[in-house]
Amino acid sequence: MKVTIRNSSLRIAGIYAIVASLWIVLSDRVLFFMAGDYTNLATFQTFKGIFFVAATSILLFFFSRSQLSKVVSLQSRQRQDALDALREKEVLLREVHHRVKNNMQVIVSLLGLKDGGDACAGNVRDKVRSMALVHELLYASPDLSAIDTAAFVTGLAELMRGSAVGSGVEIIGEGDSFSMSASMAIPIGIFMVEACSNAIQHARSGLPAQAVPLRIHLSINLEGISIVAGVKDNGRGFGEKVSAGQGATGGLETGGTGTALMDAVASQVSGNVIRSDDDGALVQLRCPLEGAV
Repeated sequence: MKVTIRNSSLRIAGIYAIVASLWIVLSDRVLFFMAGDYTNLATFQTFKGIFFVAATSILLFFFSRSQLSKVVSLQSRQRQDALDALREKEVLLREVHHRVKNNMQVIVSLLGLKDGGDACAGNVRDKVRSMALVHELLYASPDLSAIDTAAFVTGLAELMRGSAVGSGVEIIGEGDSFSMSASMAIPIGIFMVEACSNAIQHARSGLPAQAVPLRIHLSINLEGISIVAGVKDNGRGFGEKVSAGQGATGGLETGGTGTALMDAVASQVSGNVIRSDDDGALVQLRCPLEGAV
């Protein structure tokens, strides 16, 4: 490409030099015979110069316009090709997210067939559904790289309500609306599903049967440059089982698998888990917003 441009430039410059030289030589000879004396010759020289400048200006105008039109046309084609390639990649990426979601739904269905009342299989199924929800939201998002957290926490609440059908548990989800990448959303979703499952199973254990119905509140909020994902219930709380940096999960004793899983998820997103009593149990995951300093 560089060699072609250089050769074309040299060819244009050479043609211009030859034409200009011929013009100077021939026009001077013609003027010498036409002028008759030096006074007229000076006048003719002036008109010749003006004519030369005007002629070359007109030629340069048409030449530059032609070249600029070619450049603009080439840039337009390149831009259109880039847009077409980007649209094709977006279609392929949407198809990937769609297929991943469908594959996870197949896994959920298989787990449902093997469930048979197995709480462990049901718990795994809910986590897979939370990951499928991330890909479903990515598929629907404009830029395919991030999801809206408000829609995500609402979807998680709906997912957990489906798992708790018939238990009389009220589950709601709400939070701030901001963008979150899939690499953040998947572990946060797993964390919230685990905390919510533990609350459903254990928050009301030991309380009178006539106690108020169990309510679980899921939330994802943005506090400064930190994401705060919380699961709060109105159950019996942690009591003395919770301590600084440790605690039970939804009524379980410390050191359980639920605690280990949530702590592992927290470390994955460079965050930490906070467990406290707040008219029931409150489990929060605090982690830095991706890209925040």
